[in-house]
Amino acid sequence: MKAKNKEYLYELLAVPSPSGFEAPAQEITRKFLKGSCDDISSDINGNLIAFKRGSGEKKI
Repeated sequence: MKAKNKEYLYELLAVPSPSGFEAPAQEITRKFLKGSCDDISSDINGNLIAFKRGSGEKKI
């Protein structure tokens, strides 16, 4: 496992984020994904959404 990924995992496991109060874990994930995604946002329900544009023909 790459050092950056391992650091992210340990940081995510250490932060208290019980169901309904996931904001601390979302901030860690937002920081981790910054620079790798085209857009990172949150919706009205508190979901973290990361968007990455692709160059291939297939879509998910």
